[in-house]
Amino acid sequence: MGECHRMRHLPHNCFAMRKTCLQLLQGCSQQQLLFWRNYLTADSQQQKSQQPELPQTVLSFLLLLSITTVLILVTWPCLRQSLGTNPCLVPNNFALMETTRPISSCDICSAELPVRLHRPDRAGFAAHAYRGRPVLVSGATETWPARRRVNLSFLRRLYARVGANASSVSEDGCQFLAFRSPLESLEEVLEGRVEAAADGPPWYIGWSNCDPRVAAMLRGLYSWPELLPEEGEGSAVDWIFMGTPGQGTAVHIDNVHRPSWQAQIAGSKRWRLFPPPECEKVCRPITVDVHPGDIFLLDTNQWYHGTEVIGREMSITIGSEYD
Repeated sequence: MGECHRMRHLPHNCFAMRKTCLQLLQGCSQQQLLFWRNYLTADSQQQKSQQPELPQTVLSFLLLLSITTVLILVTWPCLRQSLGTNPCLVPNNFALMETTRPISSCDICSAELPVRLHRPDRAGFAAHAYRGRPVLVSGATETWPARRRVNLSFLRRLYARVGANASSVSEDGCQFLAFRSPLESLEEVLEGRVEAAADGPPWYIGWSNCDPRVAAMLRGLYSWPELLPEEGEGSAVDWIFMGTPGQGTAVHIDNVHRPSWQAQIAGSKRWRLFPPPECEKVCRPITVDVHPGDIFLLDTNQWYHGTEVIGREMSITIGSEYD
């Protein structure tokens, strides 16, 4: 009996010490044998149930580490460049955008697209303002002086007149996008280092118009589209996109959190739209040609989109976000 009670002082891994435990059990009664058999069996089962937890935790950690490593390797070249030249620390990278974007409702393509409207008032556009469906509005900018006056020469004179520093566009919260062009700054365009001729090397750029003097003079030539919701709020910064025939943007998706509008001031541009992957069985790709006088409204956070300047004239668009 004394030998049996000594088992109380054994560690919980007694079941693994099978030979020692069996020797000690020889001095136990039938009731004590039953007790220790149940005790050792329960201890063994508990250990077995706990064993997968550590490998599962390690596996989860390794999986997370692998995903993080892949994202860093994919985004690092753009991120390293952005740290030196762009105030946005996270680049517009396809892999990063795809892994972080919200899932879209396929209602964005539950109608004939694009939705085509001709000079709608605010009430006529209200049903489409936040549905995520591409909307092409014709005749919306017929009274804008920008239609007649804004071109590359005008922009060059405007920036020179107010003394705006085109090289500062990428500073102070502004952005310059060269897309697939070999240009590095707005300065190259506004100082005449490239031409607008259709037979020259193609180029296409975009920039956020952050200089208040330039913004004030340009907004005297166009107005906030009257069709947009009255209760909504617009961005204080407008964007200008400009380029020559044959050039444009690669297919991408934005992360601006609000739908956008672009007014075609000069030339023509072709948009190629692709639905998000979760809607590929419901939606189809769309091609939309936008001409002077048109406004194109698109939720660029949901639709993958690429553009190309078509025709023989330079394309100039002015646009912004709305909420």
